[in-house]
Amino acid sequence: MLLQRAKGFRWAFAASMAAVLIGSSFSSAGVIYFSDAYYPTTSDGFIRSVNTDGSGLQTILSIGGGVRGMDVAGNRIFWSDVDNDVIQRSYLDGSGVETVVGSGLSFPMGLATDAAHNRLYWGDALLGRIDSSDMDGGGAAPLLTTPFGNGLELYGGKLYWTTAVTGDSGDIMRANLDGSDPEVVLTGEGRPSDIALFGGKVYWTDYVLDRVRRANLDGTGVEDLYIVGANWNPGGITIDPVEQKVYWAQSTGVGYESALMRMNLDGSEQETLLSGIGIGVSLCWLPEPTALALLAVGALALRRRS
Repeated sequence: MLLQRAKGFRWAFAASMAAVLIGSSFSSAGVIYFSDAYYPTTSDGFIRSVNTDGSGLQTILSIGGGVRGMDVAGNRIFWSDVDNDVIQRSYLDGSGVETVVGSGLSFPMGLATDAAHNRLYWGDALLGRIDSSDMDGGGAAPLLTTPFGNGLELYGGKLYWTTAVTGDSGDIMRANLDGSDPEVVLTGEGRPSDIALFGGKVYWTDYVLDRVRRANLDGTGVEDLYIVGANWNPGGITIDPVEQKVYWAQSTGVGYESALMRMNLDGSEQETLLSGIGIGVSLCWLPEPTALALLAVGALALRRRS
């Protein structure tokens, strides 16, 4: 038992040191993938990516205005399309587009992947439920009934999501990955939109209160990290765990134009990373291959010494 604990400590130490090295040695520790819809017209919609230092903006796919939920797993992007009521995927460069789930959907919004267990989860706003399937779409079935909002995230062996109780109110909820034991994490004023979880905290954008907020996992300690401004509607949110940054999308107040914003986890050093994009309903973070390689080398070196 002592040996196992020592090895566990070494692995954790290797990962933490590699993360520090990555954050200090590279100008971009990751890539943000984001949905870009309704801009410059309501018929337009894209999946785009940008490095976390603001460089390297790319258009991955042009798929119309229906792109909503999105997640990255391995070398693939998964997304939901509310115009065509499908869930699709492609490789990270946009090639190999295929439909994963093509029936039984009505308005698929939030989407989350669990590559370790070969599972895909999504919420359907009109059907009022969360469904699940294999990552290739096999065995698709309802998981639980809920007034689904937009955000969906896996964290600590739990499924977290936002609800839309009314147009102006909603909750943050969680359940086991099999849909059992659903419970309310946070309720009250406002309507949470998208969510991200990191370091024992839940972060979310509030579409009604126009704020970016966070709280403890039991719903206590609610903090306003950023007050956006009336009707500037913050949307998708994600966290870069290497650089310890929160990224979110919000309206600029000009038509459907939005900006990609970022700040520290405590809400300090707020800045605009990218402007002139459309509605950013969904964001996700992926580490650079360089960062992944460094982590793997560090772990392998310690493994050989243990």
